[in-house]
Amino acid sequence: MMEVTGEYNLILVAISILAACGAAFVAVSTVPRIYFSTGRRAANLWSLGFGLSLGSGIWCMHFIAMLALRLPLQVHYDIPLSALSLIIAIAFSTLGILPFRMRGSLSGVRLALTGTYMGLGIAGMHYSGMMAMHMPAGMVYNLWLVALSLLIAIAASTAALWIANRLRAIPILERTRLKIGVSAFMGIAVSGMHYMGMAATTFVSNSNAVDLKSGMSITLLIGALVTAGALLQTGILFLAERAEARQAWKKSQDNETNLLNLLNILPDGIVVLVDDVIVFANPAAQDLMCQSCPTLLESRMSQFFPPQKREGIRQWMDEVLQSGYASPISKERLLRPDGSSFDARLGAVPVRWNGRPAIQVIMHDLTGEKRRMSELARLITAVNHASDIIFSLDAEGRVQTVNRTGLEFIGLPMEDIQGHLFKEFLPPESLAVALEMFGKKVRGEAKQTHYEIMMRDHAGKAHDMEVRTRGMFEDGQFSGVVAVARDVTMEREQQAKMEHTQRLESLGVLAGGIAHDFNNLLTAILGNAALAERKLLKRPEEVGQHLVNIVTSSETAADLCRQMLAYSGKGRFVVRHINLSHMVEEIGNLLHVSIAKNVTLHFRLTDHLPDVQVDLAQMQQVIMNLLINASDAIGERNGDITISTGLTEADANELRSAHAADDVQPGEFVYLEVTDNGSGMDKSVQEKLFDPFFTTKFTGRGLGMSAVLGIVRGHHGAIRLISEPGKGSTFRVLLPASAGDGEAETAPAAAESLSPACGMVLIVDDELPVRETARLMLEDFGFTTMTAADGVEGVAAYREHQAEIVAVLLDMTMPNMDGRTCFAELKRINPDVKVLLSSGYNEQETTTRFTGQGLSGFLQKPYTPEALRSKIREVLDS
Repeated sequence: MMEVTGEYNLILVAISILAACGAAFVAVSTVPRIYFSTGRRAANLWSLGFGLSLGSGIWCMHFIAMLALRLPLQVHYDIPLSALSLIIAIAFSTLGILPFRMRGSLSGVRLALTGTYMGLGIAGMHYSGMMAMHMPAGMVYNLWLVALSLLIAIAASTAALWIANRLRAIPILERTRLKIGVSAFMGIAVSGMHYMGMAATTFVSNSNAVDLKSGMSITLLIGALVTAGALLQTGILFLAERAEARQAWKKSQDNETNLLNLLNILPDGIVVLVDDVIVFANPAAQDLMCQSCPTLLESRMSQFFPPQKREGIRQWMDEVLQSGYASPISKERLLRPDGSSFDARLGAVPVRWNGRPAIQVIMHDLTGEKRRMSELARLITAVNHASDIIFSLDAEGRVQTVNRTGLEFIGLPMEDIQGHLFKEFLPPESLAVALEMFGKKVRGEAKQTHYEIMMRDHAGKAHDMEVRTRGMFEDGQFSGVVAVARDVTMEREQQAKMEHTQRLESLGVLAGGIAHDFNNLLTAILGNAALAERKLLKRPEEVGQHLVNIVTSSETAADLCRQMLAYSGKGRFVVRHINLSHMVEEIGNLLHVSIAKNVTLHFRLTDHLPDVQVDLAQMQQVIMNLLINASDAIGERNGDITISTGLTEADANELRSAHAADDVQPGEFVYLEVTDNGSGMDKSVQEKLFDPFFTTKFTGRGLGMSAVLGIVRGHHGAIRLISEPGKGSTFRVLLPASAGDGEAETAPAAAESLSPACGMVLIVDDELPVRETARLMLEDFGFTTMTAADGVEGVAAYREHQAEIVAVLLDMTMPNMDGRTCFAELKRINPDVKVLLSSGYNEQETTTRFTGQGLSGFLQKPYTPEALRSKIREVLDS
């Protein structure tokens, strides 16, 4: 055996390297087609194209390089093995590029693994090609150099894939220089692997006979495959370029369509001019320049300018075309064909239209903008000069804007308010309501709210504010609140005065009935007292019944007085849970005496009604006003009035026909209904009935029904009126049903036994009968007593007998020194003095003046011995 050596033809070596570089260039150029393919079929076909390009190119490089090696032997190639080596090259190249399909990529471990099996595939192509050689010699391999060739193949494949990953989004004919450089690197690397593999091979002659006629001549094989490879590479490159060109054309068509659509929806007018002729105009330009014209096309742009400016406009357009740059923005006045004009801000830029130089002019309408700015300025002026406070908050409750009225009220400049939380400007007692209402907006529970709170101005003065708010939303998300706060302090004061005046007027109506009832009660009291006096000596056993009658009549008179005090409004208004049916029952006597004797009063009261949140005195006034109004409507003939209560559902349609229902939401309502069969009212009277000072009576100020409306509105209710002349009227007051529980009604506690009384009680009252009655009651309980006719005597007596006196029963209204002053003097003498205040006015009205001063208790006049006994015990035990 003898080693066979050969030599290389350097020209063919160079051609082999160029073949590898050309194949690499075509392969790199097809990568974007693989990357941007939108379907799996197209991506697979282009991946196969990459494999054909790179695999066949490397295979051609291999056999051209084999031709470059001149051996002193005749060499033929086995066709099946040669074909197998080609398939291996194409298959592994195709598999290596598959991860790039449909915007895929390679990096990290995946890149290394893919490069490894692709490199092994290329090495497999080389050594299977070597096995296809038929010649009278064998081959011996240097394993170290074989391993090195494998490493070169893997490194070259990995580098090729990394480069493909970097260039995957670059179109075929872009960055050509970079691609040529990359292709040269890849071609040289692959060729380096081939020549390293050849360096690892030693040819050794042998005596074995080889049939050299069974293979293909290397010259013929290489010539045919080089030609086929060149045609294949050219075809693949041509197809890739055509596909990219087709995609670019489609993209340009889409871009042109999108651009036209964009231009057509822009609010600014856009026209394209060729030689001063309009060849394109979007709808905004059509509306702006000539609404009545069927089209602007073929019109001359310069004709839309005043005559004195037309030549300058044409020169301006020529300068834009010649400079190739956009023109500065300018303001111009343009003329429409109908003679009207508009101001616009103009800009121009050179473009091409169907291959010809053109100008695109953009027109921004300043006329509408000026009008909007003027309207906005007027609106801002109106907001700033409004008497109400108008402000806005963001979604977090931070102040965004406040009008001038609000700034003056708070007494701070805008920079000290803007960005601060609105709760920082509210007094503590108003925070709960305001935060609750804002929370409803944030949670989407209410788009608008209407409520009242107290606010303090910069001087600390309290103001009653009626606040209306509306939530603002952007893209369906809560973005803030706009609110109007109206100062209703004066309005509430005037309303209170009006209601008080109306009460006084209605008290005049009540006076006759009350006097009649009191005369009847006094007749019973005097008659029973006289009979008791006569029988005391002759028949004492019969006196007891007369005394019972006296007590009963006195209690009835006291109850009537208490109802009158409540109706007169003595005491502040307090909203609480009330059962409407129970309230009507409690003032039944007062209602009966308020109407004429020829009128019969009926009650249809529903049991188990939900409570309503009302002020008791105001609701009594509403019932009284409606009742008196019904009685007056009946006049002197016999008639009927029915008072009804119940529960109803009121929808939006029903509320629209009601009065004072502007801000009332549909829902469940408790109603109070007063129906009469009196004279009724026509439409003209109904329309004016609730106006202040409107009346159909000969006397009165016409405040009754307006007061009713004001009270109902203040309770967030509504009132419906149904009336027909000659048939009577029905007033239905709707009040929102409350979910809260009513005031628990407790039965009067049974008289408890009192431990033997001791000590002295000082009685201070200017009325002798009251002093004597109280003295007798207290002494009957076991107390000793001392009396005083006014506050001066009471203070003097307490100062002298302080050590003996355990409690003071003090009247409120007295000459010389009233109860309030007397109480203060007693407190000076002894801060721990126990004072039981007694008055004919109600407890709320009286005790308000003593809040926080240590008053021990209150006793309403008139009182029974049991009531006095219970109160005295409470005071002494406190």
